[in-house]
Amino acid sequence: MTRNAWHHVSLRFLGPRRVEFMSTYSFESVSVPSGYVSDGATIPQALWWLPFIGHPFMGDVIHCAGLHDAAITERQTPTSGAAHALFYRALRHNNVGRVRAKLLYWGALIGGPRW
Repeated sequence: MTRNAWHHVSLRFLGPRRVEFMSTYSFESVSVPSGYVSDGATIPQALWWLPFIGHPFMGDVIHCAGLHDAAITERQTPTSGAAHALFYRALRHNNVGRVRAKLLYWGALIGGPRW
């Protein structure tokens, strides 16, 4: 497995908190369509300096955040909890360490939408 499982997906930065995915990619049952726009991982800016959290557009997190965003905004999972769990599995699939992946998952679970 490569360091970034979705390294082949090009990104185009649209502004300080927006990125467009230039090709379709998927993980499990969730697909991010080409042209999909995301705000990256929704990490409070005050936490970006922490090495175990990082910037919302870091290479090992951004594609996982896109999957999570698509799962949420397009309701590609049966529940929001399923979308948050998929985010965790995508992070681990992308070689993000267990502790960091859990912290990001808990952030999504606590701060993310629910349905």
